[in-house]
Amino acid sequence: IMFEAEGFTKPLVLDLFRLVSEQEHNYDYALHYSGQFIRSDFNYECNARLKPLGENNGYQHLWHQATAEVEGSSLITWLQGNSYYTMVSSAVANSQVIMARTGANDPDFNLRSEPVLLLRQQGKDHLFANVFETHGYFNEAIEASTEARGQVVSVEVLAHNKVASAVAIQLVSGKQITVCVSNQANVKSDTQHQLEINGETIRWSGAVHIA
Repeated sequence: IMFEAEGFTKPLVLDLFRLVSEQEHNYDYALHYSGQFIRSDFNYECNARLKPLGENNGYQHLWHQATAEVEGSSLITWLQGNSYYTMVSSAVANSQVIMARTGANDPDFNLRSEPVLLLRQQGKDHLFANVFETHGYFNEAIEASTEARGQVVSVEVLAHNKVASAVAIQLVSGKQITVCVSNQANVKSDTQHQLEINGETIRWSGAVHIA
């Protein structure tokens, strides 16, 4: 979902990735981004020696660079071109953020060396919620930088089921943006939804509700 919000010069992007299973799994949400790492709001431990992240399914081509234990939410910012980009992600207990780089097990050096982020979380029915914010300006020639830190602080999954998913986006100002998204098929503008969140009932029509 890409939507405009008050106080933001550029639209926010909310990516919801919902998984449904009868058994518990380790789920990985992968982000391949371009640019220069700027900051994170979590402590990570770098590996002194690089090893592949796994043995198959593509993990054998990723150098495992660092790991962080996170809970609640995580934030990472990078610089690409003249703009800053921040990804703020929801997290359950015992979650990890894995920093990696392509290029492992590549004897002919055919793979481009680029950064990868993996959000590793556990669950049965599970929802990854990620907010992408574009902000600020950087000019290398004159060494000028503005708004290097975004306005989104955290994102929290409030509820998700076969009817809908709801997340709360917390801002630096203290304000909260609540986004509800239908999980039903063939949703129309007049399709009615109802979701219970912390004892409160939210009702709306259509695929998306933003408050």
